[in-house]
Formats: sequence, C-alpha cells, structure tokens
Amino acid sequence: MNKKRLIRQFIFWGVLSFLLAACAPVEQSPLSIKQTQTGAAITVQAQLTATKAARPTKTPLKSTETPTPLPTFTELPPLDQAQLIEQRPDNGSNIAKSFDYDMVWTVKNTGTTTWTPDYYIAFWGGDRIGDGLPTAYFLQKDVKPGEITSLIAHMKSPLQTGNYRGIWFFMNDKKEGFFDLNISLNVQ
Repeated sequence: MNKKRLIRQFIFWGVLSFLLAACAPVEQSPLSIKQTQTGAAITVQAQLTATKAARPTKTPLKSTETPTPLPTFTELPPLDQAQLIEQRPDNGSNIAKSFDYDMVWTVKNTGTTTWTPDYYIAFWGGDRIGDGLPTAYFLQKDVKPGEITSLIAHMKSPLQTGNYRGIWFFMNDKKEGFFDLNISLNVQ
C-alpha cells in the first residue's frame, strides 16, 4: 500500500507545482512591450481613418432612381340619382272611388348622367291603381344633372274603398331601377 500512497502523493505534488507555476508573474521583455505599443498605435490609426471615411461629404450624390409618377385619378362612372321634391297627391291623401287623376312626382337629377327619353317610370309592385292603364311612362325630354322634372302617371282609383299602396321605380336606359316612388292613398 505504500506504493499506492507514494504514487498519489507524487501526482498531488506534481499537479500543485504545475498550478503554482502557471499563476506566477512573468516578466515581459522590452521587445514585447514595444510590440504592444505598436499594435495599439496601429489600432488607433485605423479607427481614425474609419471615422473620417464615415463622415458625409459635401458633394451631392446623383440619384440613379427614376422618379415615381404621381397617381392619376380616373373619372368615376356615370351615376343615376334622384331626389324627390314633391308628390301630388301626397301619400295618405283621400280620393273618391273610380276617380281619374294624374300621379305627379317632381324629382331633381342629383346624379352625374343626363336623363334621356329612354328613362321611364315603371310599376313594380303593390296595389296597381288604375287597372288597364299603362305600367310605364317615358320622359318627354332630356333632364341634365341639377335640373328638375315631373314624372307623371295617369291613374284611376279603385271601385272599392280602402287603403292602397303601390311602388313604382325610376328606370335608366339600361333598364336598371335607381329610385323608388311610393303611393299610399285612401279610397273613400
């Protein structure tokens, strides 16, 4: 066992000596100090050169980019719009049985299109007041945006008393309804 103990002590002292030798101060030679100073000077000079190169110059740069064109605005498609100004007879009016009259809607062209004689009013639904009379009436003249016109439908009240409601549509030249016209009358 002494041999094992002796080997352990030898390893222990060997490792301890190695560690102590590694921690001991080392004297630098004058050549090593000079090399360190030279390296530091080169580093400082390189940093100054990089800083000078990074500064902006006073010479304006020429752009190689093509300027982006400004957006252009396309014209909006024509728009059919109307505003009801007046209706005769008014909704809720009392009318006698079997009475011939003209239903008149006064409207303003608030759209961007000119209404032509191809525009018309057409019965759409509800109570048809005036059986046997036309279900569509065309404009007689052009109506420009901002102008006012009267839409007229000939009607005849029913023989039966009661409350009657009908819906007519103002149609454009493409047969598209764009404004509804309502009737609500009391037949007495």
